[in-house]
Amino acid sequence: MTRLQLVIGPRRLSSWSLRAWLVLERTGLAFEEIVVRYDRPGGAARIGEFSPSRRVPVLLVDGTPVWDSLAICEYLAEQAPDLWPAEPLARACARSVSCEMHSGFRDLRAFLPMDFTARFAGPPVLLPRVEADVRRIVDLWGKCREQWGREGPFLFGRFSIADAMFAPVASRFLTHGVRLGSAAQAYVEALMAMPAMVAWGEAAAAEEGGEELVATSQRAGAPAPPRRPAPPRVVPAEARPSRPEPSRPEPPRREAPHPEPLRPEPARTETPAVAPPQPVAMMPSPQGEPPPSHHPRRAQPELPQPAPESAHQPTAAAPSPAPAAGEPPQASPTRGMEHQAAAAVVPVRRNWLRGGSARAAEARLGGVAERADPGPDRTPRGVSEPPEDQGRRVVRNPAIKPIGDGTRRRR
Repeated sequence: MTRLQLVIGPRRLSSWSLRAWLVLERTGLAFEEIVVRYDRPGGAARIGEFSPSRRVPVLLVDGTPVWDSLAICEYLAEQAPDLWPAEPLARACARSVSCEMHSGFRDLRAFLPMDFTARFAGPPVLLPRVEADVRRIVDLWGKCREQWGREGPFLFGRFSIADAMFAPVASRFLTHGVRLGSAAQAYVEALMAMPAMVAWGEAAAAEEGGEELVATSQRAGAPAPPRRPAPPRVVPAEARPSRPEPSRPEPPRREAPHPEPLRPEPARTETPAVAPPQPVAMMPSPQGEPPPSHHPRRAQPELPQPAPESAHQPTAAAPSPAPAAGEPPQASPTRGMEHQAAAAVVPVRRNWLRGGSARAAEARLGGVAERADPGPDRTPRGVSEPPEDQGRRVVRNPAIKPIGDGTRRRR
């Protein structure tokens, strides 16, 4: 007779051990249970004595290990063919959903870990990707029940390996209080009411007080009658397991640089304070003259010193003798000189005077005859205009050059 030994983990935590155990219990074959408490110190190292992959469950068939829960289920299905649906298409669908559960839904398994005897208060707040896994599972259950499960309470009517693969998921939904629809909730209650699930829960509650790392027990082939389940262990919401954070590599540590030796500070020499320069008071110049300019780029031109008071008075010219009869009139010897002196007068700009008078400015230019505001002919008072200049404008500024008929144009 073949000797079967099933190595499983703690019943409260090991979901993959529950899958293989349910299928082996359904076959009715006699087997031994070897429980390895990997949740205790030193228990994980004992798994390598039974499993080459160092994982549970593992089925020892006359000492030969068969690991992985799906491989164990396929081996047991050869001993009991009714573990898969009889119809080929239904059997293929049952294998498809079993393989999807075996290789998928990692976010749900990480965020909602199995704790068979615990009941958390209040529904959890699911992450978007976990909620997507829940919707996918509920959709699978609904389609299988609608198409193949009309003859019984399970996915394909009778109990199959597909139901064993989703049994731990039903326990997770019940433990964490996940809200489901009416059809999905009825399927969860049908799974949890199975005699094998009740027996697993009782054994999980009994393991809490055990101290052995490896325990072996004999299991008869016939399933045990249903017994009253142990009261569930209620865990407050504060003790809910937190979502596992992804492992991140630690950043490389940087050694602190060696501090430089302190250097003595140079002696400080006090600099005598220098008094700020005092502003120089500007005295107003006589006769309304402007103060000297201090701008470095706009220096005022130096004006000649004023002449004595005698030079400011015009000198009366001696009357020239009347020409004799028949003689041509003689030109005055001073007439051209007076015209040249009048033409050489440089007009003083108003902004230089700043309130001064034109008479005082012309007096400083060398004693030119008294000048008033020019008349319509623009000829200074006391100066006669030569005949050749009649009707023409006299230029008094050397910077302006007469062109043509006397129109002024700047250089």
